[in-house]
Amino acid sequence: MNIGLLLWLFILTCGEPGLTTVLSDSHYENAYPYWSPDGKKIVFQSNMKGNRDIFVMNADGSSITQLTTSNGMDMMPAWSPDGTRIAFVTNRDERSKVQDLEGNTEVYIMNADGSDQRNISNHPGRDIHPNWSPDSRYLIFNSTRANTARVMKHEFEDFDLYEADVVTGSIRRITNNLLTDTYASFSPDGKKIASRRVIDQENSEVFVMNRDGSNGINITSNDAFDAWPAWSPDGKYLLFSSDRSGSINLYRMKPDGTEVTNLTNNAFYNSRANWSRDGSKIVFNIQRNDMFGIYWMKSNAQN
Repeated sequence: MNIGLLLWLFILTCGEPGLTTVLSDSHYENAYPYWSPDGKKIVFQSNMKGNRDIFVMNADGSSITQLTTSNGMDMMPAWSPDGTRIAFVTNRDERSKVQDLEGNTEVYIMNADGSDQRNISNHPGRDIHPNWSPDSRYLIFNSTRANTARVMKHEFEDFDLYEADVVTGSIRRITNNLLTDTYASFSPDGKKIASRRVIDQENSEVFVMNRDGSNGINITSNDAFDAWPAWSPDGKYLLFSSDRSGSINLYRMKPDGTEVTNLTNNAFYNSRANWSRDGSKIVFNIQRNDMFGIYWMKSNAQN
């Protein structure tokens, strides 16, 4: 069957008629959607061709183009704000090519057309979840590179946040604690970072901190799973996912943790959300069992 037909635009209510529009829904893992700066395209990872690879499509789900074809898994793409490059994670340099995130994973960048793919993180540890700075020069990511011998306060892997300069290749450490820091993103002015911090097996929180990692503040502060923070283009709001209502749905809040608003209300796993550059739309994943769909909905975040 033609892959394009499987990924064509159609409406799926998910119990929320008029709220959510599907871009791609199939038996494949179509995950980690990310808007292009002009809002016309979405980059994402998929195993539609066997391996996990990076693909790009129009915002209506048409014209799917494969960007990577390595022997490993390529995943977790993020489009640079200037539109010229895409960051992603790969295990192509890991000899075992394990089919999960264990082993050596690296942060790569490539041109938006898939050319000039190169390693930015260059370390035998696990480097994942890259996100760009507003000026498109730096990448923030989480890594196990310095922490192989530490005793953690929980059973999760020991990830801290790092910042890479894609021009000079220099990398600096941002956080250093006995909790797990992941899924970080820069504020639009580049002065703050929002990230997920794992507290224990049942609880993770959204923290906001200075760009150098100082003055970290827990802005969700409850016993639920809170994760996947993403800034609105004007810096006034953060998207995040939470299971505080039972299933994992999308929420919006101020960067100080106030004015929490529920955006989706279904029984599935809603995650990996980010805003279009003009703030008018939100793209995200809904996972139903082993099915990963890519959806977008209108946003009133600028109101």
